[in-house]
Amino acid sequence: MENSKNKGLFLIGVSLMSAEGIISYEKLLFNGKNIDNGQSLSSDEAKMILLEALNKGKLWVERTNLNYQELSKIADDIMITNFLCYEKVVDDIENQNFDKAEMQKATLQRHFRLKESQYYETRQKYIDSHNERMLPALEGKFTILKQKIDDRLLKIEKNKKIKPEKNDICMVLVKAV
Repeated sequence: MENSKNKGLFLIGVSLMSAEGIISYEKLLFNGKNIDNGQSLSSDEAKMILLEALNKGKLWVERTNLNYQELSKIADDIMITNFLCYEKVVDDIENQNFDKAEMQKATLQRHFRLKESQYYETRQKYIDSHNERMLPALEGKFTILKQKIDDRLLKIEKNKKIKPEKNDICMVLVKAV
């Protein structure tokens, strides 16, 4: 490890968070603690230490004087912190998802109003030119468009609320020298 702050014995938790809605989202949440000095790690620090260990490290099994009760307490703290981070991420994604859904609905409604205006103009032209035989086809086309737009609006409304999923959490003990 290049930085002396990132040396020592670390317990790092990683959890996968995903959400389905208007936008799909996946994120790995990292959290950890330095066992030697009790200092908590930021998400970026935990990620950097873990990635460095995975890239440059080797299997280490020789430490036998670990306090497993203390490690268990630290692991519980890490899981709680990851859960709180997860809740914040879910809130952020829900807000983004809601905004995106509202934008899509507004765009679709604007498109429908334009098509509706065109429909009534064309309908009036057919009536004015005594070409009423074209009206059933025009009305059928407009009815199909309206149904498609209604279906799409329902789908957007259904996906407005995200379906978050917090998957497995993995705890890794890393010795950084």
